[in-house]
Amino acid sequence: MHGKEPNISHLRKFGCAVYIPIPPPQRTAMGAQQKLRVYVGFESPSIIKYLEPTTGDLHKARFADSIFNEEHFPALGGGKYISRDECREINWETTGIHAIDIRTRETEQEVQNIIDLQRITNQLPEASPTQRGL
Repeated sequence: MHGKEPNISHLRKFGCAVYIPIPPPQRTAMGAQQKLRVYVGFESPSIIKYLEPTTGDLHKARFADSIFNEEHFPALGGGKYISRDECREINWETTGIHAIDIRTRETEQEVQNIIDLQRITNQLPEASPTQRGL
């Protein structure tokens, strides 16, 4: 709004794995220092929201203390990871919407273009760290 780009560095993929530190009184010297959780959003750029996979309870943590793995998506209920390749593509059914909203006809082609671009992107090979500039 004021000629300045917004900072979106705190945004992560919804549902990805996030490792949250275990508070010092609850951890041991030889035990795990972090626990696997499911990222579900943010409250502010410095506070994230996450789910406990086995119970589904919602909690908050500091962004700076969290380690994200955006290539893995833990299943609720304590199941195994779901890799990015195993995620199902969303199938958008648009039949019958034209009668509800006249603007739908005008934007249907735009939506189809976005879906086509998503399919093309999913078929591209994964970039190596050097290609991504890391």
